[in-house]
Amino acid sequence: MREFCSLNPPLFDGASSNPFVADHWLAQIRKNFTAFKITEDDLRMSIVAIQLVVEVGEWWESILEGRKDAKRAVRTTAQANEPDVENLTWAEFKDLPVSQYFLDSSRDQMRDQFEKLEQGNMTISKYALRFQSLSQFAAELVATEDRKCRCFERGLHSSIKR
Repeated sequence: MREFCSLNPPLFDGASSNPFVADHWLAQIRKNFTAFKITEDDLRMSIVAIQLVVEVGEWWESILEGRKDAKRAVRTTAQANEPDVENLTWAEFKDLPVSQYFLDSSRDQMRDQFEKLEQGNMTISKYALRFQSLSQFAAELVATEDRKCRCFERGLHSSIKR
């Protein structure tokens, strides 16, 4: 934990209106987990909880409190399908901040941008970066490598397609 914190990992406060902030934060945290070979979910979740500050930290605490209260109550069949935040895995957690701090309308807007993406006057490398960052909002359109390649090629400038 000390070594991880010595990297000065990014904090997430949810204040930015930039739709990619949560995604970039998660990507940086993932890189750090990989660098330190941190694979245990309980350690990952302990580390992540420290990185959630201000509004997101308060949101996370309210989620935990709500889960603790729910555990005390008799669980109904509908509640049984809810993730157990106290034992939440990294795979279950990583979508929570994005869904909480990134509105559906913004996600839809990013998906539309992806569907209309064309290289235009961008270099291929800039087009590839934009394609990669927007493709996460249309995961079903790029679910296989073949589909991803076809989408990428569709947006290339006609002179390059040939």
